[in-house]
Amino acid sequence: MKRILWLAALLTCVLSVSHCLALGISVEQELVPFGENPITVTASEPGYLTLRVVQEDIERRVIVEEEAILQGRTFIPYDGLAWNEEPFARSSKVTVEALFLSESGAEEEASLSTYAKTPKSAIVYALPERSVYAYERGSNGLRIDASLSAAGQINLQIVSPDDPDQVLWAQSKSTSGEDNEKFFWKGTTTGGKVLPAGDYELRAFSRAMPERVLTVPLTLLAAPEEALEPAVTGTLIPADDATDEEIWDMLMQPAFVINGGEGGGCAIHEKPSNRSKTVGMITCATVGVTILDLSHDTHALIGAWRQEDGTWVEGYVEKRLLMLKRPNDRVGVVVDKRTQELTVFMDGERLGTAMVSTGLPTASRKRAETRAGVYFTASRQGGFMEEGYRYAYPIRIDGGNLIHQIGYQSKHGSAPNFTAQIKTLGQKASHGCIRVDCRVTEASNGINAYWLWTHLGRNVKIIVIDG
Repeated sequence: MKRILWLAALLTCVLSVSHCLALGISVEQELVPFGENPITVTASEPGYLTLRVVQEDIERRVIVEEEAILQGRTFIPYDGLAWNEEPFARSSKVTVEALFLSESGAEEEASLSTYAKTPKSAIVYALPERSVYAYERGSNGLRIDASLSAAGQINLQIVSPDDPDQVLWAQSKSTSGEDNEKFFWKGTTTGGKVLPAGDYELRAFSRAMPERVLTVPLTLLAAPEEALEPAVTGTLIPADDATDEEIWDMLMQPAFVINGGEGGGCAIHEKPSNRSKTVGMITCATVGVTILDLSHDTHALIGAWRQEDGTWVEGYVEKRLLMLKRPNDRVGVVVDKRTQELTVFMDGERLGTAMVSTGLPTASRKRAETRAGVYFTASRQGGFMEEGYRYAYPIRIDGGNLIHQIGYQSKHGSAPNFTAQIKTLGQKASHGCIRVDCRVTEASNGINAYWLWTHLGRNVKIIVIDG
């Protein structure tokens, strides 16, 4: 009788039950982002392996997908990063899930949980304000923002593509980690000699991890770009039926802003006099304005969406306050409040989209409306807490309004929990900021909040279309 039962169990295993396979998965240590974190997979027969990393049921990375492996041990290299090379938060729980399909057609699943340690000190981004620059005596130079994943030394170099081994300009700074550091290249060698016009390459790396290098092409112009005087402008917002080419053209057009400190405010007056009634306020330095008329001697008639409630207003500001701003020439962003989607354009092409939540105004919080209009990215902020949620990757675009990742809740030793604010994506929900999805929902492009953090330099134009 026992022999019959044993044979029945064996037959069941062979025909249908995947758990009869022996699948093992292990790691040697806790995960070190940007480090070497080999994953050992042990299989009892050849087959196809998929490994993915999850946190709170959110897929953070697919390490391998249906990769053929042999019987026995297989070592899978892993850099300890999520999508877009995002480091996991220190001490957060990370789960690796394995799905194995044997050559005989049986399936087996296994998983392990571990914790993220402090990342290795690696370059995270190096973002020039623009990709073209011209030497100007007395100028601060081309601003370049750069950051590391952990404390260390940031190294920037300028080389010629024709002779990449010769470093023409170099600068380094020590940082406490994750802070944004500002560099300025004046179009000269390290010794101050003006370089000839032409194509160059920016290289960025950390002292601790010189093998990881970010490169950005730059062009040095023979002369500064032509200065533009204020002129009557057309609409700054693309039409509903605009083609991608037309949208890109609008994203690359310079726009006039109010000259003033970032985050400061400027009054729009009912009449061409600063003593006349104020019809609204707009933010200085980062908000583009439509110029409607310049016939008055001292004042310009402009149009903009005001801070108070997002209503379009027309009124007067002093001409001397108008300042031309040229946008970052590699990337631009469109946020459509009707669909609650953010679309990225890069080098003239539509790259992809991410879901967002814009501001939800209430009777007591009218300023919570994310105002339509044209904005330029400005300073980067540290992550912040608000109403029990942690918000990461904030970039200022309009006074107190930022573009940042959706909020999460977490406890020490647990994974960030985005569940509550994922549910609000696709609808108005914020206090005025633009909350961006933490997930990668389009496999072909990888757009999420961290992608924006590592690709949006200063003065990227963001067009917000009204809802």
